[in-house]
Amino acid sequence: DPRVVGINIDEDLRQLIRVTAKKLYNNRKKPSIQTVYEEIRLAHFVAGYRESDGTMVPIFKSASDSITYRQVRYWLQKEVDLLESMRKREGEHRITLTKRALPGDAAGRVVDGPGARFEADATPVDSWLVSRRDPNKILGRATIYTIIDVFSRLITGIWVGWEHPSWLGAMMALENMMSDKVAFCAAHGITIRPEEWPSHHVPRALVSDRGELFSQHANQLIRHLHIERITAPPYRGDLKPYVERHFGKLREDVRALPGGIQDRDRGERDYRLSAALDLEDFTQVLIHLVLEHNNTVVSKGFRVPKDMSPDVLLTPATIWQWGVEHRAGLLRTVSLPQLRYSLLPHRSASITREGVLASTQRYTADWAQELQWFAKAALVGPQTIEVAYDPRSVDGLWWQDSDGVVRELVLRPEDQREVGGLSWDEAAAWRAVVAERRATTRNDTDQATATHRAHIHAITENATKRAKRAQQASGLSAKERLKDRVAHRQEERRQQREAERWMAPAPQALPRPIEAPDKAEISLLGDLERIIPDGENLDE
Repeated sequence: DPRVVGINIDEDLRQLIRVTAKKLYNNRKKPSIQTVYEEIRLAHFVAGYRESDGTMVPIFKSASDSITYRQVRYWLQKEVDLLESMRKREGEHRITLTKRALPGDAAGRVVDGPGARFEADATPVDSWLVSRRDPNKILGRATIYTIIDVFSRLITGIWVGWEHPSWLGAMMALENMMSDKVAFCAAHGITIRPEEWPSHHVPRALVSDRGELFSQHANQLIRHLHIERITAPPYRGDLKPYVERHFGKLREDVRALPGGIQDRDRGERDYRLSAALDLEDFTQVLIHLVLEHNNTVVSKGFRVPKDMSPDVLLTPATIWQWGVEHRAGLLRTVSLPQLRYSLLPHRSASITREGVLASTQRYTADWAQELQWFAKAALVGPQTIEVAYDPRSVDGLWWQDSDGVVRELVLRPEDQREVGGLSWDEAAAWRAVVAERRATTRNDTDQATATHRAHIHAITENATKRAKRAQQASGLSAKERLKDRVAHRQEERRQQREAERWMAPAPQALPRPIEAPDKAEISLLGDLERIIPDGENLDE
């Protein structure tokens, strides 16, 4: 019937649509359903071909014997797995980030107070900085680490520096997170009240990328400070939305600074040449931006707890303080030695009679001598311990005793003179240089050693021959040769003294006297006048 449009869709046609969709529709080129429909008709519903200007053009079957666009769309949507299709067409990263279901707050279900969960991340500074030593030297972009409390949105830790995203940068941000902020700001010339930046605590959980905090160094942080580590998969910034949102605002503020990254047209001045801030300047700017964030109203996305008093200002700092008072039990603090012991990388060291040996450096401490570490090592041999070290300096080590007390070891004075103030890499490089110089010197002195040894051998050989000839010529016995040793030695001493005595120097003309005596001579003359009575002859 020519009035009938489309054919019945049996299992074979459904399978055809499934295969075609998997082949054509589910790919990153994201073809339309119309494209799939046309491909199906060209492959399966062509009655024949006709020539048109040298090209073979397909002749489709009648509408009653062919599939329709509506049928393809219906069965495509019915037969195709929607989620799988989205992954194929959009990509896994985009799907998980922008098109996934949102049943609730990414972190709200587990956040019940300040310190329950912190988010940490790093980003390059969107501004070019100059050298502190020479402002004419434009260095480039530093790295910012930021840590934010999910409950209050308070920024709890920052660090900016020239390290690329690494454990060293993360370690500095974590130290700042657990440090007193009044002292930190004062170190950069900024005076604040404690309530303006009240955090110096250890969180219960820390969210970060599978980067620095997934390294082996972070395992110590987990073990010693009992922090739950939550790692977000790649391209899942939505799992740490608050620190990501802060970075978005930070970029806007930073790009307004001298040297801030700008879009520029051809012929416009290079924004990098406007750079004027050094690292210290930028750190001060960053502190003020953090203080501004901590003491301004939170975003509309913040869900105000129903038991929060209407008198509480909705700023991160006041929300934090309210949470400390009404949601207690989450916050912890640690001492600075304990903090650094937990953050720094660890290595093994040996207790020896000369000190604690780590690599080739030797360390000591009064408390270690009181514990008789080195005396015991001399008796029973070296003992292995675990210590924390700062890769940036060989000057000290940290050791934790069984009670959890962290103690510091320092370089022995001899080692301090050799490698004090160097980093571990620099100390290793210096010792490699010394070893190379020693090997080169040894090669250069081998010839000198051989020469001197040859002369010594010749001297001793000649002396031996001379003594043998003299003994044979004298015919003296061994007893006679040992007789009168004292007299013989005295005669040899007399002859040596005669040969080595100093002769009197030849007479020389004395220098003319100085007409004007200097201050020292005037003082001496005055002393003589006081000592010798008037009228006495000085020549006597």
